[in-house]
Amino acid sequence: MHFTDDAGRHITIDAIYSSRTYAGVLEGVPSEALNAKIVERARKSVASLWGHRALYLDVPTPMPTSDDGFSTLPEWTHRAWLTSSPFETSALQSELVLVWFADEQPRLSACQLVRAALRSLDWEAHALDVDL
Repeated sequence: MHFTDDAGRHITIDAIYSSRTYAGVLEGVPSEALNAKIVERARKSVASLWGHRALYLDVPTPMPTSDDGFSTLPEWTHRAWLTSSPFETSALQSELVLVWFADEQPRLSACQLVRAALRSLDWEAHALDVDL
């Protein structure tokens, strides 16, 4: 899947993985401590999915508060392995794994979902050139 970001850079989605943020939580309620564990779990999951790569973790701050008074993260955790043209001509490509949290957006395609998440991200500041 390919798209062009707001800066005119052509981005390829090599892989995307989405899961419910609180999947696997069997007891307790959302709290700052639990949320910190979930954010760390999302960060660590990238290496097991796609190996060690340049990573940008977009954590919502401050964490929104639910109607019940609990500090909650958005409903979905998304991870996308993205590639684009290299910065240096000697490299094969630039790449970045983006991890972000979002509420349900059922009418968005994968490209639309990733494009929206990249809007406030400076690719050049976070992506790295790689050779395969």
